[in-house]
Amino acid sequence: MSTGLHIVDVVYTKKGNVLVDLGNKKVLLDADTFAKANLVKGTEVPNDRLLGVLLKNIRSRLYRKGYTYLSRALKPRKRLEDILKRAFDKDRNKEILAELLKEINADANESIADIAEIKREMLTDVADRLEAEGLLDDELYAEEFVRARLRNKPRSTWILIGELVKKGIDREIAKAVVERQKVNDKDLLKQAYLKKMRSGGRNLSREKMIAFLRRKGFNYYDIVEVIDEIKN
Repeated sequence: MSTGLHIVDVVYTKKGNVLVDLGNKKVLLDADTFAKANLVKGTEVPNDRLLGVLLKNIRSRLYRKGYTYLSRALKPRKRLEDILKRAFDKDRNKEILAELLKEINADANESIADIAEIKREMLTDVADRLEAEGLLDDELYAEEFVRARLRNKPRSTWILIGELVKKGIDREIAKAVVERQKVNDKDLLKQAYLKKMRSGGRNLSREKMIAFLRRKGFNYYDIVEVIDEIKN
């Protein structure tokens, strides 16, 4: 049977949150979560009910964190999940949440869940919600990234794909997006070469120009061919 904690005091903070004093434990809740939880000073709150309140509170905070992060600019889902993971781990109520889970699981006939499982479920749920609201779109992010690279920093197609993968984009999505741009390495190579020539590359030796273009991921023989073709 689930035990409970006595609410000793309720204090509203200057930032608009609510600090609930439970004697040997204190939890910090958003004002909205606190109002809906109907927690009253001088009453007892069962462990399982308090657990539910804390879960709603952290889910709400993670959603707001993700919403704010994505409203600035489109980001990959992986990047968002990394931000949410850090926010979850730094949440003030995380230790109390873990303690409640341990106590409730000890009283139950079988384990309900552990903190790691709850964390995974919550991150997925928040990310899915933001994606459904149109704030998260890995394919659109990849398309914008590739267009910007092609316009400003030409790279070989495999470099472009590798950059997207490093940012957390699924490799198959990255390949499909790059292919849809209907460009090939020869076109990208010419673009990179001409761009470098316009920005001071005329002073580079042939060897240094080749080395520069190879760092962009282009094939040595294609580089030599393009340089000779353009110069002639």
